[in-house]
Amino acid sequence: IYFDRFLQRGEVLAPAYFLYTMLDLCVLTLVIYYIEGIFWLGFIFYSFYILLNFMTFSRTQALFLTAWIMLLYTGLVLMQYFRILPPTMLFPPQNQTYSHFPYVFTTTIAYILTFLLVAYYSEGFYQLYARRIFELKETREILEKEKLLLEEKIGVRKKELEKERESLQEKVEQRKKELELEEMNLQEQVEELEKFKKIAIGREEKLQGLEKELIHFKRELKS
Repeated sequence: IYFDRFLQRGEVLAPAYFLYTMLDLCVLTLVIYYIEGIFWLGFIFYSFYILLNFMTFSRTQALFLTAWIMLLYTGLVLMQYFRILPPTMLFPPQNQTYSHFPYVFTTTIAYILTFLLVAYYSEGFYQLYARRIFELKETREILEKEKLLLEEKIGVRKKELEKERESLQEKVEQRKKELELEEMNLQEQVEELEKFKKIAIGREEKLQGLEKELIHFKRELKS
């Protein structure tokens, strides 16, 4: 269920699933207590749960579940230390020998189940990482396609800008020629006005000379 409900790190799972994990840890603590695995089996299973929590839940939820595991384990140790919970022994010390068939059978089954659980979680980790690698490959392919598409758009836009620049350059050159032509026309007009001014000044000087001669003739006629 952990690997089927796997989501990316940082996403928040459903509260019911989070509460289910807390309840599952309580059940695991009871199992550890009844099989006397507080100092060996509990560490293994709690370690697996901590790894799964950080890979399955968000960081805040994983830290909370880690604190919950520490609380359950510490509570179990303290309750046995203060004899609040009586020690449970499936087999008395005198029967914990390899010549005692029930002890050997139970221990063998416990080890086999532990190995199967490790194999199950290993397979789950493999599937999880394989799925993650597949997702990363898909993301990489999408990014590569987006990169190619973006490069194509940039190339098209670059060509458009180049055409616009050439068109603008042609307009600038054409306008420059028009301004040069207008300047030449204005220069010709200025030269014509200068000539007209000289002619007008010459005429005015001649008229002044004629007026002086006319005044002189009038004086001679009167005399």
